Amino acid sequence: MRGNAPGRTRRTLFAATAVIEAGAGLSFVALPALGMWLLLGVRGASPEALVMGRVCGAAMLALGVARWFARGDRGSPSQRGLLWAML
Repeated sequence: MRGNAPGRTRRTLFAATAVIEAGAGLSFVALPALGMWLLLGVRGASPEALVMGRVCGAAMLALGVARWFARGDRGSPSQRGLLWAML
């Protein structure tokens, strides 16, 4: 019986990180104060910090979407670049 093929493991990794990162990014875009409270323990964030939370949330959402679409590209330059970005 063979184990998982490397392509299948990479596909699972990309799918899992895409869901987690897109979910975190969406929560930061929608409710940045809640995300800052959960991750950083900051209850009364300034308006500037909330704007930065939304900007970072949009970036996380974009990375999550990119990983979701790259999960099926076996050995493509885009998939390798996203793998390096995960480090």
